[in-house]
Amino acid sequence: MSGSRDLLAPEFGYRVPWRAGGPRPGHPRGAHYGTGMDFIGHAPLTASPDPRRIDVRASLYDPFGRWQVRLYRQRASISACLVADLSASMGFAGAHRKLDVLGDFAAALGQSALRSGDAFAFVGCGDRVIPELLLPPTHARGAAGEIAAAIRRQRPTAASAAGLCEAADYLPRQRSLVFLASDYHFPLSLLDDVLDALGHHAVVPVVLWDAAESAPGEGFGLARVRDAETGRQRSVLLRPALRRRWQAAFEERRRVLVRTFARHDPRPFFVAGAFDPDAMTAYFFGHD
Repeated sequence: MSGSRDLLAPEFGYRVPWRAGGPRPGHPRGAHYGTGMDFIGHAPLTASPDPRRIDVRASLYDPFGRWQVRLYRQRASISACLVADLSASMGFAGAHRKLDVLGDFAAALGQSALRSGDAFAFVGCGDRVIPELLLPPTHARGAAGEIAAAIRRQRPTAASAAGLCEAADYLPRQRSLVFLASDYHFPLSLLDDVLDALGHHAVVPVVLWDAAESAPGEGFGLARVRDAETGRQRSVLLRPALRRRWQAAFEERRRVLVRTFARHDPRPFFVAGAFDPDAMTAYFFGHD
């Protein structure tokens, strides 16, 4: 069932701030002349010998009487890559299970890349990069669906997300669009290292949170809480003051994350609950 669901995954629009230089046609603006539709000017026929592109009007106005041809830039493909934190905290399940949301995002990204003519790649990380959850850039139909299903099957136990620092070694050398998905419940020093390692690429931090994390359940009394990353447990007395501090701590964590991302340039995309592809499209096209 999950495979058929991923084949019908919703799509979202994205764009990159540079001209792609890949040889394969795609959706992003290209850096090379070719048979595209992005008109950039004219050149003499002797400099660009393609009589199919002759512009009679421009040729009549040429002061030297030369035949003029239209020049176009060819659109080119890029790699749309997903680097995912699969440490223990990503196993959290509240209103939604984080790994299910991540799987939905992976399927949507793969479908969006396929429709744009771009390659899809995936790197899954715990303490180290996970070899069985590596997918080099591919245009294969269905590859993202297989990755999405594998993500949903995970039962993460890694005590850290340190493998994210190694992810850059498994990404294309050419500049790519990299979605960095995590709940970011790890030290900010690690986040700085990861963003530095990915600095060559255009990075979109995808922050996966759940409402159940930011506020404990209703009611008064003792509750057992567990650190999802370390596994340590302790008892706490749930009371109004603790709930306020808990919520305030989450709000402060969000502010700190935004400041940290700003130092490295990326603008984060927060997912609170289910993944919304329309909100992801607005992230790219709603800030012109």
